[in-house]
This record gives sequence, C-alpha cells and structure tokens, in this order.
Amino acid sequence: MSDTRIVRITPSAALDFSAVRAVVQALDSAEPGSIVLLGDDHATGQNAVSLAAWLAAQTERVRIVAETPVTHTEPFHVATSTATLDYVSRGRAGWSPTAQTDEATAALTGRREAAGYEAWKETGDVARIVRELWTSWDGDAEIRDEETHRFVDREKLHYIDAGATDSVGETYTVKGPSIVPRPPQGELPVVVTVGDPECVAVVDSALKNPQDILVVGDRFVSRDGDRGEVVELHDTSELLTFASQVAA
Repeated sequence: MSDTRIVRITPSAALDFSAVRAVVQALDSAEPGSIVLLGDDHATGQNAVSLAAWLAAQTERVRIVAETPVTHTEPFHVATSTATLDYVSRGRAGWSPTAQTDEATAALTGRREAAGYEAWKETGDVARIVRELWTSWDGDAEIRDEETHRFVDREKLHYIDAGATDSVGETYTVKGPSIVPRPPQGELPVVVTVGDPECVAVVDSALKNPQDILVVGDRFVSRDGDRGEVVELHDTSELLTFASQVAA
C-alpha cells in the first residue's frame, strides 16, 4: 500500500452519481491501489453502503470503503450490510464506523438523545460486535448438500451474545450468528477518521488488524505502517476535475 492514497468523497458530492462513478472508474483503471472513502452524514439521504455496492459492481480493482453511521443503526444491520458489500465487491470492501453526535440527527431518528464522547465510545463496541457477527460463520459453513437438503453445517455456525452500552448509557445485547455468511475477507478493513479529541475513544477498540487505517487530516497510516495522503472532494466540479487528472 506504499503508493496508496485515500480519496474521500463527501456526502454532498456523492449525490452526483455520474461524477462519482467517473472518479471511481478512473481510479480503478489508473490507480487500482487507491482507496475510495464514501462519506455518509446520516442526514443528506445518501447511504454510503448502498452507493458503494453500486460502484463495486462497476469496478474491478479499486478498494471501496463506506462510512457507516452506527449511533442510530442496529449493530446487526451494520454487520449484514457490510458483509453483503464485501460479497458484491468480491472482497474489496471496507467500512468506516462513524458516530452521530448532533441534535438534528438524533431528532431525525428519534431513538435517543444526542451524545458526544459516549457516542464515540459506543462506536468501538459496535466495531467489536460487528466483527463477532462476521466471524460467527466459519469460512466453510456453507455446504449446499443436495442429498441431505442442508445449506449449512450447523456445527460451523457460532452463537454470540454480545453486550454493549449505548450513547445514553442503556445496556443492550446483540445475538447471533449473523444471517449473512462470513465475508470473503473474513473481517473487513476498518478506517477511522480522527476529527476531534472525542474520536480517540474508538481508535484502540476499532483498529485491530494490520490493514486497518487511521486518518488524521490529510494523511493516513495503517497498523502495518503504510502511509499516504488523503484527498477530499467536495462537489461535482472537484469530482470531474479529479477524474480528468487521474485519467490523463
């Protein structure tokens, strides 16, 4: 990953599907080692995981990471949607858990009040639970045995009962196994962006594997020591200009 750069497309810019596709396909052809990070603010209506799946079907090599709001989303649904994305991308997906700390987003969802540090702390718990759900299927659990009419070997599915505390102090549990088989990568790479001191709460609990990445400002570093730049694109003009530069 030494020549890798991360290209983050903001939620507002991602509303122009044609321009986003131009950027991602240009990177897929010219810089297949790069990572596309799709923004999701839980407010614009743009769902980064869905957009990532759409782009994955139109690309072959570039890695696609979807920001995934977790404060107002059930961890079970986060695990199944990201696992599905890894299948659609044929093992090129990643995810970037984000906390929602503003009043407007809390009011939009209506499930709980807004929180700051505690929301980021919960994000670390969600990352742990999502990993447990991904790996609740062994890699060879699907047997598709027509003679015995068995789709899975039940001995290779693992029960989980994971506990956590949400952003307003309520405890909850998530039970498994997942309803989606183990993703092609087993565990998807994680990208955590540190934008304020409260984000630090999630770093140690979310970044576990060598390919996991920490983003700070316009630079990133992975746990295995690779480093590179982060480019952020904010609107259609920047998307199209960037796509032309990459393709040139």
